[in-house]
Amino acid sequence: MKRFKFRLAAVRDQRQVVLDQKLARKAEALAELEQALAERAQLERLYLQTLQGGPKVGERFDAQVETWRQLQLFSLREEIMLKDRELLKLQERLERAQQEVTEAHRDLKAMEVLERKDREAWQHEYKVHEQKETDEVNTTRFGR
Repeated sequence: MKRFKFRLAAVRDQRQVVLDQKLARKAEALAELEQALAERAQLERLYLQTLQGGPKVGERFDAQVETWRQLQLFSLREEIMLKDRELLKLQERLERAQQEVTEAHRDLKAMEVLERKDREAWQHEYKVHEQKETDEVNTTRFGR
């Protein structure tokens, strides 16, 4: 009897390719999120440095330098808020990518279940066929 061949192997292989593509998109979204988090942390450090870089007690106060520092602090706060919005969008993108990966896993698992059931049916049919052949050989050998 011939070997087992899954009738939907091409579909299963295609679903595996789709899963791999979605995993790649998820990895890309995760990398972008991590990059944005690192950039935000850098902005936060720069903000704290600028905040602590103000005039100290006993130092001469320069209004022009202080105005520049306040403008820089305002600018950094704005950049941090923009980065926070970007982070929210990236997190939403990552969540969508995770949902797509989950759906692709579900589709692939369905194909694997079908393949397992087909393999079990084929094995049962193969065993029945073997049993018939064995019965025929035994009948011809001992039946006379």
